[in-house]
Formats: sequence, C-alpha cells, structure tokens
Amino acid sequence: MYFRCILATIVSVCVVVAIVVVGSEPTSVDLCSWQSRTHPDPLKGNQGNSSHDTYWFTHTSDVDKESQKHHFIFAIKNKHSVNYLPAEWLRGDSQVQVAFSRIIPEGCGANDFETFLSFQEDPKAIINYGPLKQNKKNAPLYVEVEPHKTDAGQRGPQLKSRIIADLHEVGQDKHRLHLEFTTELEGREFTYTVTNRGTKNEVFMIPAFSIAWDKVGKVTKLDFRSRWMTQDGVFAARANREPERHIVRMAAPTGFREKLVQVEVLSRERKPMATGQITVYLPVLKD
Repeated sequence: MYFRCILATIVSVCVVVAIVVVGSEPTSVDLCSWQSRTHPDPLKGNQGNSSHDTYWFTHTSDVDKESQKHHFIFAIKNKHSVNYLPAEWLRGDSQVQVAFSRIIPEGCGANDFETFLSFQEDPKAIINYGPLKQNKKNAPLYVEVEPHKTDAGQRGPQLKSRIIADLHEVGQDKHRLHLEFTTELEGREFTYTVTNRGTKNEVFMIPAFSIAWDKVGKVTKLDFRSRWMTQDGVFAARANREPERHIVRMAAPTGFREKLVQVEVLSRERKPMATGQITVYLPVLKD
C-alpha cells in the first residue's frame, strides 16, 4: 500500500490515495439467464421472434427477497445473430433505469443491486430501441420505493450493485463491461468500492453522488482516501479485478440514508455507453 496527495474535484480538500491489493475472484455472470427464486414473479417480454426481424430481444425485471434485502435485476438480451441493439429502458416518469448504446449480437446488457428499500410495479415503463431510439415497446418493471426518513444509526451493512454488458463502441473492439460497486457505513466513515472485472479500463460518472458530497463538504470537514479520483467529476476503474476504495470520513455527527443513484459508464469520446443504478449510503447532516 502507498499514499500520495492529489487535488480532489468534489471538495477542496487533500485526497489520500490508497491502493489496496486483495485476492481477485474471477466471475462469469449472465444476468440475462436470471432465474427468479422468490416472490414476486419476474416481469418479462420480448420484441421480435427471430433474426429475420430487424430487432430481436428479451427483457426481464425481477426482485428477489434475500434476508432483509431486496435484490433488483434488470436485463436486456439481444438475441439477434447479426444486428446490434441500442436500447434504453425508461420508467413511467421518463427516468432512465438502464440504457446501452450498442449491445452486441447475442450479447446481454444488465444491472442489478441490493437494497433495503421496498418495491412496486411500474406498468408504464417502456423500452426505446434503435439507433435514434425511434422504436417503442411497453415493458413494465419493478422500481424501488424510498421511505421519507433518515436513519439515525451509525452502521450501514454492505450493499452490492453491478452493471454488466457486452458492448461495441464505434471504431473500437467489442468488449465486456463488468463493474461491481459496494457501499457501507461504519461510524462516521463511508466506504465505497468499485471492482472492474471487465476486459478494459473504464471511466464513469455518478452525478448525484458527486453533488451530494460536494454539498456536505461545504458545511463540514471531510477526510478523503480515494483511488477513484480523476477530474471533472469523472472516476476511473482499472481492469485489474481488485476493489478500489473511495473512503470519506465525516468530522461532524450525521445520520444517513440509502439512495439509488445513476451511474454512467463513458466511451472514449466521453459519451454514455451504459447507464444503470447503484445503491449508496449518503450522509444527512443534523440540524
């Protein structure tokens, strides 16, 4: 482990960078082959019937109960043998749940996360697909239900999130995107990790996460230890299968809340090529 000081872009404090090396766990995950284990039943659908159609894909939204947690899954499977699939799955309020710029033929685009939040069905969700998202398909999904309360405790158990996709950037090789995120809280220390199990280095943004910590940093002292920082609110994850930590320690007592925030994985041109949701704990300052 070594440390060095860099300039943080989220708050004007010195950031301590820590590289933490731990054993890797190679995984092969296909969320497009997800099998539901608990109530409720998965919400499934399809567009097209064979590769003779211009587009042929299936979509699945599910929630499994795991102890006190709920495990949400959203998956789009491109079943076409030749054509790429640009697709975005929108909630009924037009917010993006998941989106992928170009899922390769017979590839998968998926997002899953753990949460203590409850759920409900959104029957008005749709999938827009095609190069200009010009085609529309009804595609109900499950969404989280956020309570209007703050947790006054000092511990948030670890929650995991993933965004996984078989993608092709124009002018680039096909590649496997596989980012795993965790969030946990112990006392006044918020710990986040990202592990890149994909085939290349990735850069990503979490706008709501950055904005939230920026606001907190304006009213209380924060101590950062991070390997995520790059610049302009863009973070980096090296393809080394090792968890890279972003730790924030609060100087002031705080409550916290669990929040789903959008993550955008960016192409070489810094355009979103995959969008999903991850669970994070965020501080709520006491009055």
